[in-house]
Amino acid sequence: MRKIGSKTGLTAAKARAAIVKPPEKEMTKIAPEEGLAFLLNNNFSRGQYKAVRAKSKGDGADIWPSYLSVQNAKLECRPTEISVEDHFVVVPYRTSLTTPQEEL
Repeated sequence: MRKIGSKTGLTAAKARAAIVKPPEKEMTKIAPEEGLAFLLNNNFSRGQYKAVRAKSKGDGADIWPSYLSVQNAKLECRPTEISVEDHFVVVPYRTSLTTPQEEL
């Protein structure tokens, strides 16, 4: 291509560069909460999530948070009055149908 004059400022070199190399888009990291939402919305298992993360990372797109970060985000969503152990969960029983704010 040869350089030609243009009233709009577009030269053949600029046009060719735009066709050959698209503008690079900056990759942004996904927040752990977004990773958790993706995992839950798509019914992913731990293994499936880790496989998607490993594939993306292997392809140069290290955007997914670690599974540990996603697991910690999940723990932060849990109500404080619920206690979870390895083999059981304790949830307080409330006899009243009113919420604590309505009792005030």
